[in-house]
Amino acid sequence: MSHKPNFPKKFYKTVSLDEENGIFHLTLDGKRTKTPAKNSLGLPNLEAALLLQEEWHRQENIIDPSDMHITRMVNAAIDHVSKVVPDVQCEIAKYATTELLCYRAAQPEKLVLRQNEQWNPVLDWINQKLGAKFYLSEGVMFVAQPSETLNILERETRKFNNPVALSAFYTLVTIGGSLCVALAIAYKHLDPLTAYKICELEADFTNEIYGIDEEAQFRYVRRKQEFITAASLLKAMDFKPS
Repeated sequence: MSHKPNFPKKFYKTVSLDEENGIFHLTLDGKRTKTPAKNSLGLPNLEAALLLQEEWHRQENIIDPSDMHITRMVNAAIDHVSKVVPDVQCEIAKYATTELLCYRAAQPEKLVLRQNEQWNPVLDWINQKLGAKFYLSEGVMFVAQPSETLNILERETRKFNNPVALSAFYTLVTIGGSLCVALAIAYKHLDPLTAYKICELEADFTNEIYGIDEEAQFRYVRRKQEFITAASLLKAMDFKPS
């Protein structure tokens, strides 16, 4: 039986930003908001802070945490990621060893063709842009990638040294399962919606055949929303990997 969560009631009327020393702090009814670890909830970038403000502003009668992806990523960046940036970068870089786009179906032919059409261009772009060449495999058989490719992708992840940008990038990689797709977003080679569809190609193909139930559809929509929101936050942070 599904359980409807008891979300906290909205306790504030106004949402504003209070700038101090280049940091834009979120305020509710004039009081600065805190992260779970009691740090000030603020960002060193106005565009990103405005995204945070809008997220709190659109809450109506309740505060729905599942609709507050920016807040969750920023909280994580301030309370956790900022203290372990190299560790998070290392965790992200590991995705290159099991890159989603390298594991292809042997059948049916329609799925094989769809993977070739949508995944090959991304790998071609990564190769042309960064000089990173990947080997492909059928099914779940592990394929070791060239050490030079892994080194290149590790260097790319090291460019994400701002905790907020890193938190957003981490979200893109972990939801999509593809470091290559996340980099294509960061370099503005792919728009977020197209990128998400590329990552969900196999799931979408299965749903076309067997359908999808209401609960799975709800999770799909939420996951897509979080992915696209992470891309928006990364863009707002004005991150330039090149």
